[in-house]
Amino acid sequence: MSRFSRALALFGAGALALLTIPVSVSSVAGAATPADEATAADAVAFIKSMQTSDGGFWSVSPDFETRDSALAVAEAAQTGSTWSTTEARDALAAIHHGGGSGPTPLDSLDAYASSIHEGGPFTAAAGAAAKTIALSARPLGLDPAAFDANDDGASVDLVALLDVDCPDDNSPLLTFSDKLYALIAGVGICGETTPELVADVRAAQQTDGSWGFGGNPDASGYDPDITGLAIQALVAAGEPGTDSAIRAGLAASAEAQQSDGGWIDFFGVESNASSTSLVISAIQAAGFDPTNPCWRNTVAPDTDGTAYSDPVAWMRSQQDADGHIVSPYDSFGVNTFTTSESVHALLANWFPVARSAPINCSLVGPAPTVSSTTAVAGGSITVSGDGFMPVTTLTIELHSAPVVLVSISADGGGSYSAVVTIPADTPLGTHTIVVTGLAPDGQILTSSVSVDVVASTSGGDAPASAVEVTPHLTG
Repeated sequence: MSRFSRALALFGAGALALLTIPVSVSSVAGAATPADEATAADAVAFIKSMQTSDGGFWSVSPDFETRDSALAVAEAAQTGSTWSTTEARDALAAIHHGGGSGPTPLDSLDAYASSIHEGGPFTAAAGAAAKTIALSARPLGLDPAAFDANDDGASVDLVALLDVDCPDDNSPLLTFSDKLYALIAGVGICGETTPELVADVRAAQQTDGSWGFGGNPDASGYDPDITGLAIQALVAAGEPGTDSAIRAGLAASAEAQQSDGGWIDFFGVESNASSTSLVISAIQAAGFDPTNPCWRNTVAPDTDGTAYSDPVAWMRSQQDADGHIVSPYDSFGVNTFTTSESVHALLANWFPVARSAPINCSLVGPAPTVSSTTAVAGGSITVSGDGFMPVTTLTIELHSAPVVLVSISADGGGSYSAVVTIPADTPLGTHTIVVTGLAPDGQILTSSVSVDVVASTSGGDAPASAVEVTPHLTG
């Protein structure tokens, strides 16, 4: 099965019933770095160049391209600190195919919504309605019960389509991804309430912590797309980022991350920006910064101290000269799908639709004890302390220009002690010894103490004088 057919199947049918709870949008416009914004701007220019005669953006299938692509254009149009539905709609209304009065993406979205109830191999009504609510109705500020993107007076009741394919919970049209998009959209499925859907998602988790395409807990094989969606869905339903299922899903993602920073899709071709974008959004949904290894070290402590490649930087590196984000499946035809999903992750101002409380990855730990506050260049002092996770790796550095003095392991109680040698070429003056590792709760913990480095006058160390100093956060 190709990536294209997999993507089409991913957005298949399911049946849903509208819930009364809304999806909270915690992402903010303008939060991306200048490098991310520049990459996204070029990517959106490529998407616009792919506009078709119906006003949408697609080259393979409008069923799974136009909604994502239109959302990418809306994301790039945001200028404020909060999401603007007006800016989103205006950006799409301004793009006419062929210029002048040609169709706009809003016309294409309207036509797609009208066609949903007709079904088709990849557009069964309920699942398509759930995703349209999540990617189009809500970000454009439109009523899902009277969806009329181009404001021509002919609306579609997406809510009414949510139970079309629900003869029973065992309907072959009811896919696991539909349940995930239902939670992300803020809707139920087959009349189920959010707690029941959340229970379904939990029950589908595989033994390695990941989720598979079919939602079968007895299956195996890490699927980054579904795992990323599942984590976002749980957070959208109100589950905290510290939830055990979410942490297990992130741990499986940490295990599967490639050395280049990306994630290989389920078919194991090579790192794929589309799959990587969904994992990035999941990391953000759980309250972490994907550019920082804190998330990985928190959920998978055994990775602490190993090299980390920034997945966002890797995604930027995948941009081609024409602006599109490269996909392993470009040989089947360059489309907008991977590029659009990459924009979602780069700008992070709509997806994830909800985020858990930010995780503080720079906790300040108990001050180290040093054998002397005066250290001789070329000499040794003892550094000791506690408060870390048992048996976690600790790095002891000399700042301000960081120099690693030693890497050790805390003991079974989270304590440590090490004799470190101050480099002989250390400039004389005040320096900081910084100890970094994991706290008992898995967050990164840093503690520090100041020492004065002096020149040796006799070849020996300065007299020992144990002292504890109030810790302070260092860069």
